Amino acid sequence: MKKKFLSLLAITGLALSGALASCGETGGTTGGNNQVRVLVPSADHGWTAAVMQNAQAYVETLNSEGDEYEYSVTTCSSADEQINQIRDVVAQGAAGVVILPFNNDVESGLISLAQSDIPFVMFDRIIENSAITGDADYVSGVKGDNEAIGSETAQYFLDHGLAEDGEAKVLVMPGDLSSVPQLRNNGFTSTLKENGWSDADLATDGSGRLIFTDYTNWSRDTANELFINWINAAGTDLAGVKYIFTHDSEISLGIIEALASQQITEDLKAAVKENIKFISSSSGLEEMYQVIRGDHPRQAQYDEVLGDIGLFDITYDPHMIESAIDDLNKALAGETVAKDHTIAVEVVDESNVGNIEGFGGKVS
Repeated sequence: MKKKFLSLLAITGLALSGALASCGETGGTTGGNNQVRVLVPSADHGWTAAVMQNAQAYVETLNSEGDEYEYSVTTCSSADEQINQIRDVVAQGAAGVVILPFNNDVESGLISLAQSDIPFVMFDRIIENSAITGDADYVSGVKGDNEAIGSETAQYFLDHGLAEDGEAKVLVMPGDLSSVPQLRNNGFTSTLKENGWSDADLATDGSGRLIFTDYTNWSRDTANELFINWINAAGTDLAGVKYIFTHDSEISLGIIEALASQQITEDLKAAVKENIKFISSSSGLEEMYQVIRGDHPRQAQYDEVLGDIGLFDITYDPHMIESAIDDLNKALAGETVAKDHTIAVEVVDESNVGNIEGFGGKVS
């Protein structure tokens, strides 16, 4: 089978032939040993929507080449649905599978896939279980450098005042129950510890300098609600918080929208402007870049509530799904593939945002 490498620009320019529905399937037919199945969550937030769209565009291109394999993309809206999809693939047979696990609850399904003699690639959310990753048919785990997202965020905070402020606390707003938030938090806390933070500082029981909200599940609306609940409980001293570490652009936008709403009192808004130094995010949503650049449609309103608060984002390109499909293609062609395929990330702030285009398009 010939190699398939397409530029990101070419893929981005492809038009989608149809919309994906929850638990929908597009591309080739299902079942049979010439089928390559791509299993991803439905568009529950901007990043997964972009992954889904990029996967569909790539699949359409591969199918148009008339190769011996037929590619299809199947979406789901829950872990149980994805487990059922895995069972169907195992029962029907397939040449290979690329899967973005819905969350860690898909572990049992992935174990059954690993036992089926079907080559597979995990993308983004890597479930570390030797029964999965130790299997001979596990081709690779393709992901952005999640630990680097955490470590780069911590270093940015340290370089912009946190190192000198031994009292400042950090509010952490995580994504979901999966390997991604775990790795991002690990990178964050490890870098802080390397720079003098003690175990007591890093305590997560409320006694240390890290304050965690509940999982946002990558949802802007949930982040908005969680932030409003937190700040109303914290009061005007903000519980000592001066930096906010979020796991996604949607989460940081949820904070900004909350601050621009009427659900936070003026005295709390003033406290945020006075005390918060930086809000971080990641994934590279173009709308977040608009806010950082200063050309968002609501920019005047956002500037009013943010004041001098610094914003930055760390890339996590949804085009990486193509690399996961490429890894499977290489394995099917008999090539050796590195088990750990980690893709570098980049900090984006006001100094370089003008040179970078995010995903999702501009809002107007």
